[in-house]
Amino acid sequence: MSSLKIGLLLLLLPIACNNHAQAPCNRQAERVREAREHWIGLRQQQMLLFTTESCKEIIQCQTIDLIDLQQTTYRLHGQGCIFFVDGSWVTLVSVSSHEDTAVGDITLARDDRGMFYQNDGHVCGGMIHFVIKNRTDIRTAADFFRDSRSDTDDKPWKAIAVRK
Repeated sequence: MSSLKIGLLLLLLPIACNNHAQAPCNRQAERVREAREHWIGLRQQQMLLFTTESCKEIIQCQTIDLIDLQQTTYRLHGQGCIFFVDGSWVTLVSVSSHEDTAVGDITLARDDRGMFYQNDGHVCGGMIHFVIKNRTDIRTAADFFRDSRSDTDDKPWKAIAVRK
């Protein structure tokens, strides 16, 4: 074999092997995406049936109010709901990557207007905290989604569509 052919073979072999090696990764990523979408769709259908009377766990806010630190925290353990002073409410459910590695960390929320939101912050031991790190007065569901973030990785809420 000529040195030119050997050189080309040595140059192209890693590219061919790398493309072949990525196929299992792509299939795994697709399975994860499908598992997440399935979990979200199922939970959304369940959350559509929520009524304020069916709330089993009411989440209360905890406030730290010091001169140089003001923080409001909502602690979710699995599922629960938050009622706000204006009459609006939010129902939430989460799953942890420790609980379901295929789905990963997701918290879903539905508000009293029927809007859905997703937060991909880390859920650990079935628990996640949503914090507001300023002196904002959280009076409505809209305030909560606008101002709270996951405590461990500072991820915001994003509005999502209902899955079919």
